[in-house]
Amino acid sequence: LLSFLLISGCTPISNLLFGPSGSLEVTTYPSGAKIFLNGNDTGYVTPYTITNLPKGTYEVKITLGDVSYTKTVIVYSDNTTSVYKDLLPRLNKIIVQPTSMNLEEGDSQKIDSVTAYYVDSGSVSLTLSDCSYSSSSSHATVNSGGTITGVSEGSATITVSYTDVEITKTDTVNITVNPFVPPPVVT
Repeated sequence: LLSFLLISGCTPISNLLFGPSGSLEVTTYPSGAKIFLNGNDTGYVTPYTITNLPKGTYEVKITLGDVSYTKTVIVYSDNTTSVYKDLLPRLNKIIVQPTSMNLEEGDSQKIDSVTAYYVDSGSVSLTLSDCSYSSSSSHATVNSGGTITGVSEGSATITVSYTDVEITKTDTVNITVNPFVPPPVVT
């Protein structure tokens, strides 16, 4: 009977021994990562769906350059199990400090810090010259080094922008400019 089934091709032998097979879909950003299954190089790169896998637990490892990711997955009969991993740090947000400043007309103050936060990858302190800046009004100006100057009484919002791998995030600093008050004259 077994040789009849093998010759007829009606049912793969693995289905007889292990039950119906499943599939494993492996995708990454960016694509082109090598796929390893239980420590063995499959010869495939992402995106790829490995079919006819006996149901069970598998260790999937994907590598792209010096970045690797490993995950244990369960493949079920007649189902596709998916593995997705973003292999590049993806910019999530930036935080600017301080969030507000009070300046007198003619005074200047530099932004203390800008920190970039990445999805699943931690954070990085940015140099102020890596960012771009704009002001919402003529009450305050900002230069390319992150120094804000009070020009005239009023308020302004300074927008700080940072771009990494085509993703741009912004944060703001609220500015209040007070009129210049000369010191009292001592007689």
